[in-house]
Amino acid sequence: MNKKALEKNILFHLGSLAVLCTFLWPNVAFSVEGVPVPAVHPADSWQGRAKAVIRVLNRLDSQSELLTLSVGEEGHYRSLNLKLTACVERPPTLAPETAAQLNLTDSQAKDSEPFTGWILAQQPGLSVYQSSLYDVQVVRCEGEKVAPMVGPPPPVKAPQITSSAPEKLDADGSPVNNQAGAAYSPEAPTSILPSSSSNNQSFGASAPASSGDASLPPPTSLLP
Repeated sequence: MNKKALEKNILFHLGSLAVLCTFLWPNVAFSVEGVPVPAVHPADSWQGRAKAVIRVLNRLDSQSELLTLSVGEEGHYRSLNLKLTACVERPPTLAPETAAQLNLTDSQAKDSEPFTGWILAQQPGLSVYQSSLYDVQVVRCEGEKVAPMVGPPPPVKAPQITSSAPEKLDADGSPVNNQAGAAYSPEAPTSILPSSSSNNQSFGASAPASSGDASLPPPTSLLP
């Protein structure tokens, strides 16, 4: 077979394949596996810890000290008295943040009001201890996990997206009924996003809270 005959034979087979694809393509359906949204905890989730590391700075001499307090424990730095009521932190799937609820009093400043409230490590300006002598900062939470407890985030399954090629038209322009697959929709199916009802069922406290925990909700009021 000479070169021209070989090229003619190849072009013939390519043309036959193109005609075959023209008839088969509209009836071929595709099953595409979508990419699931990463599983995350709800935005108001906090994990309690048994201890907190607090940094106290003396503004007069710029001397600072780190205090490690357990929940319910009182500590002292010079004339400042500190009592840790709770320490909570964000779970790993959320942006890092630590918050401690403290009771602060200065034994030398008789006219100053005692401070009771949450202080956040990443956003200390949202709740500041008003003192001309001391600056109090939250460094981190430590110790074993305590209430409030958070469980693992709910698993998110990848959705199955079924699509097909555009409808085949008859000679007169009318569409041919194609039942091989559903028409493709550019909108993401709702199954990609976890429903609010499933989240509520997946995130219960894994440890019962004591009677004192009712007065210590996570510091949602401090968040922007």
